[in-house]
Amino acid sequence: MKANLNRLTVLTLLSATLILSVSIVQGAPPVQGGGQVHVVQWGDTLYSLARRYGTTVAAIVQANNLASPSFIYAGQRLIIPTGGTAFSPSAPGTTTYYTVQKGDTLYSIAYRYGTTVSAIVAANNIYNPSFIYTGQRLVIPTGQLAVSPLPAVTCYVVQKGDTLVSIALRHGTTVSAIALANNLPNPSFIWVGQCLVIPGVVTAPIAPVQPTTVPKPIVVTPTSAPPIVTSTPTVTPPPPTVPPVTLQWVGYVLTTTTKPVSSGAVLRVSVIGQKDLPVTVSAGPWSVKGLTGTKPEYGQYACEFAPLGAGTFTVTPEGLGVSLDVELDGIGVTYVEFSQRPGVAPPPSDGGEEPVVPSPTPTPPVPGPKPLRMNSPEYGMQAFLWWRPETAHRDLGLIRDAGFTWVKQSFAWRDIEGAGKGQFDWSRADRIVQQVNEFGLDLIARVDRQPQWAGGGYPQNGPPDNYQDYADFLFAMASRYKGRIRAYQVWNEPNLNVAGRSEWGGRPPNPAEYTALLKVAYQAIKRADPDAMVISAGLSPTSRWDDQAMPDVEFLKGMYAAGAKPHFDVLGAHGAGYKVPPETDPAVVARDPTLNNYDPSPEERKRIYCFRHVEDLRQVMVENGDGDKQIALLEFGWTSDEVHPEYAWFRVTEEQKGDYLVRAYQYAKQHWSPWIGVMSLIYMPDPDWTPDKEEYWWAIIEPSYPELKFRPAYVALKNMAK
Repeated sequence: MKANLNRLTVLTLLSATLILSVSIVQGAPPVQGGGQVHVVQWGDTLYSLARRYGTTVAAIVQANNLASPSFIYAGQRLIIPTGGTAFSPSAPGTTTYYTVQKGDTLYSIAYRYGTTVSAIVAANNIYNPSFIYTGQRLVIPTGQLAVSPLPAVTCYVVQKGDTLVSIALRHGTTVSAIALANNLPNPSFIWVGQCLVIPGVVTAPIAPVQPTTVPKPIVVTPTSAPPIVTSTPTVTPPPPTVPPVTLQWVGYVLTTTTKPVSSGAVLRVSVIGQKDLPVTVSAGPWSVKGLTGTKPEYGQYACEFAPLGAGTFTVTPEGLGVSLDVELDGIGVTYVEFSQRPGVAPPPSDGGEEPVVPSPTPTPPVPGPKPLRMNSPEYGMQAFLWWRPETAHRDLGLIRDAGFTWVKQSFAWRDIEGAGKGQFDWSRADRIVQQVNEFGLDLIARVDRQPQWAGGGYPQNGPPDNYQDYADFLFAMASRYKGRIRAYQVWNEPNLNVAGRSEWGGRPPNPAEYTALLKVAYQAIKRADPDAMVISAGLSPTSRWDDQAMPDVEFLKGMYAAGAKPHFDVLGAHGAGYKVPPETDPAVVARDPTLNNYDPSPEERKRIYCFRHVEDLRQVMVENGDGDKQIALLEFGWTSDEVHPEYAWFRVTEEQKGDYLVRAYQYAKQHWSPWIGVMSLIYMPDPDWTPDKEEYWWAIIEPSYPELKFRPAYVALKNMAK
C-alpha cells in the first residue's frame, strides 16, 4: 500500500477463501447448429461462459429461453451456441451500434468490443455509467483504439466477512472496477455466495499482502467527521520510513437509533497492520468511554463494543486503518474508508509521558459550504408516474408544455427493496428517471413507505426499526441515479399519526426521532451524490397537538432543538390554501371562525388555514439562524371537493382554483423571493382516480386516459407568466 502524508486510505484485510470459477466441461457433446452443452459449475455466470466460449450472453439466453440471465444454477445444462457467434472487433475507423441486452454492463460491453467504458460514456453522453437499460442503443466507438488481447476474467464467490475493499485488495484491483464490472449500485451490499466478476485478473495465485509498521500517529477525536473520502489505493509496499508529522485521524461518526433497542449497537472494528494497534470509541471531544480494544494476532476483529446504547460515537483508529461492521439488534452492515490529515495533538492524558508534538502550521479558517439554491420561485407539479408508462409520458409532456420545470414523484421504498435487504427491483424507477430526464425536467424523489421486512408499523407508513436500513437504501438510490435526481424528500408528514393518515408508524409524532432519521439520510445521500439537494419532509399544517398530530411550527422547533440544522439543504413545507385567496393574512383566518371551520384551538394555531401560513415556518428558520436556506413548497393547492365533508367545507370552484394557483405563484415571486424555492402544486393526477377519492378534487386536469380534458386550472397555469 502506498503511504501518503496527506492522506491514508484505510483498507480491510479479511480472511477469505479464494474460489475460482471452474466452468470448463471437457468433451461437452455438440448440439445441432454448431453449439455444445455446458454443465454449470459453482461460480459460473453467463458473462464468464460467453467469454469462454466466444459467444454472447444474449445468444446463450436465446438458445436456452432463459427468463433471467442473472439466475443460473450449478448442474444446469446450457446449450452454448458457439457456431458462428464468436465476436470479431470492428475494423479500425468504424462505429458500431449495440442494443443493450438484459444483464449487460458498460464494462462487459466495453470488454467485448475492445474499447473502454469512458469511451462509450463520452460517445453516448451518459450521465451515470451505472445506469443503462435494456433496449438502449449505444454507439460503440471501436475505431478509437486497437483491439489487443484482453486479460482473463476471474469470478470470485463472496465469503462470510468479505467486503469489496478486501476483495479488491486481494485481487490487486479497485472497488470501483469491481462495482462497475458487476453493475453494483451500492458497493456496501454484497452477499455470501454472490459471484463477482473480477476484471482484468489472471487466475494465477496472488501473493498475500504483508502487514507493515508505521509510526503511531497522534489520535484526535473530532466532534464531527467531515464527508467521508472514498478512494481505492494501488497495492504497493509503503516507503520504509515516514517523516514525523502530526496526524489527525478523520473517524467515522456512528449515530445509533434514538429509539430503545434490546441490546444497543454492536460495533465490530477490523484493523490491518501489526498486532496491538488500538481502536477507540468516544462520545465527544476527549471523552473516552473506556471502549478501547487492540488487534489480536489472529482474527479479523480488533475489538467488539456492546452495547453502545443510543447516541453519537466517533470511531478513531491508531493504525493503518479500519473498516466497520455495524450491527444494530443484529441488522445492518456497512464499511467505510478513513483518511488522515494534519491536525493537532489531544490534551495531556491523566498519566504517562506527554508526547512531543511539533507545532502545526496555522491554516486560515475554511468557510462552510454554501447552501444549494434554486431560482425563486421555480415551478413544479406532483405527478403519478409509477404504474403506467404511457400515462407518464403524456403527463410529463403536459408539465413541460405548461412551462413547469420540476416534477415530484413518490418512490416507495417497499416497491423497490420489498423482497429483502439488498434485493432491489429498479425497473420502474429506472424508467421514470429516464423519462423525466428525456423531458428535461428536474426531479424531486419523495422516499418513504418502508418494506415489511424493515418493520416500522408496516403496512402503515412509518420509519424502519433500524434507521440505517433507510440510509442504506438512499445510498443505493443516490449512487444509481447520481446527477439524474436533483432532490430527495426525506419522508412525508412525520407530524401526523391520525387514523388512516399515519405517517409515523402508529406512534406519536416525535421531532427528535425524525431528526435522527433525517441525519442518517442526509449523510447517505451526500456520500453518494454530494450535489443532490436534501429536502426535509413536508410537514402537514394542523392545529391539533396530541399523540396523533403536532402543529408543523412546533414540530419544526423540535427539529432544530434536536440538531437538524446541518442535515438538510432545503426545508420542506405544505401549504394548502383552504377557502381563501393566497394573499390572505394568517391573522385574519385565525380570528374568523367561518374561515377556520370554528376550530376551538388557540388562536396562534389557527393561522394554518391559508396559503401564507408558510411564512410562520420561515420565521422559525430565521429565529434559528437558518435564514440562508430556502423553503420548497412540496404540496399546495385548492380543492373543489363536493363529496367529503372534511374537505367540502373549504371547497372552491374550478375557476377559482385556477385563479388562486396563478395568484399564489405571483404572490410568492413578489413577496417570498429569494427564500422560496420550487413550488410543487397538487396534482397532475393518477388517471384511475374517481370522485370518491379526495385527491380527485385537487387535480388540475380530469383524471382519465387516453381521454384528455383540461380543467380551468391547467389552462390558467399554462398561460401564466413565469
